[in-house]
Amino acid sequence: MLGDPNREEIICPQGHVGGSIPADTPADATITQEDLIIDDGTNHTRDGHYCLRCRASITRYRNGTFSVHTARGWIGQITL
Repeated sequence: MLGDPNREEIICPQGHVGGSIPADTPADATITQEDLIIDDGTNHTRDGHYCLRCRASITRYRNGTFSVHTARGWIGQITL
């Protein structure tokens, strides 16, 4: 995943990599499970994923859609 130009890293606010999404994902995209690759260094809850190193949230989940934290900040719209 690291260095893959087709993927953008999902990171916690402290910079730990937790997964990736397609690199061309717009900030207002609808992100689904099929878009995500999640690393082993995360834990999944019913509300999303969090970093096992610092316990910070890296994804938020609701009604089948995600928002994810990247170097650009939070991207993706959660369906309410």
